[in-house]
Amino acid sequence: MIFILHGKDTAASYHRLTQVASSYPNFQRTKFNKENSFEDLTLGVFSQDLINTQKLIICENFLHDQKVKTQFLRKIPTDRVIIFWEHAQLTKNSLEKFKTYAKIENFKPKAKIFWFLDSISQRPEKSLAIFNSLDLDEKRNLIWQLAGRILLLILVKLDASLDKVRKITGKNFEDWQWKIITRQAESFNIKTLLLFYRATLKVDFMIKTGATDLSETTLLPLTILKYLQR
Repeated sequence: MIFILHGKDTAASYHRLTQVASSYPNFQRTKFNKENSFEDLTLGVFSQDLINTQKLIICENFLHDQKVKTQFLRKIPTDRVIIFWEHAQLTKNSLEKFKTYAKIENFKPKAKIFWFLDSISQRPEKSLAIFNSLDLDEKRNLIWQLAGRILLLILVKLDASLDKVRKITGKNFEDWQWKIITRQAESFNIKTLLLFYRATLKVDFMIKTGATDLSETTLLPLTILKYLQR
């Protein structure tokens, strides 16, 4: 199995790397970095170990540094797992030749709005700080996106499977993305989430129908404070 993890959000790609590696606990691990050559990788992949033939090899920036050719991937044995961890955003053209042989995952830097959604907890100080750093364009329709995140947290509490969540929301969440949301849900109880969800929908309705003179910028922090403050 071959994985290509690339993108500027290296923290997220590294987190994914550790998840993949943990899926192969009995594999012999080797890591290659800028000090290593393609010859080192070839030796690591094809050398035979009398004790353990199952190998997991992590290659740091090998594709960006053009150390690997397509024909090499065709020859990799099935009992080898290769993870190419790239610190940069690789171009679509450079990845095209690897699509047949590898699972490719792109980790783009998160917009502030996603930092805000990920920060939602029953200790709202961090969420409010991030909210205040958003510009006006980022705050537009934020209540609706917040309601969407709360719905996901509720589904976690209801023990909905990832396949069911994908069908309900129409979004194809990756396993690692779902794990982040699952961990976020741990700090909540279902009653708080249901109350918060109803409140966000009510605020959204009031704003869109003109039932309030207060803006989203004012109402959203008040809603967070009311329902998330311990």
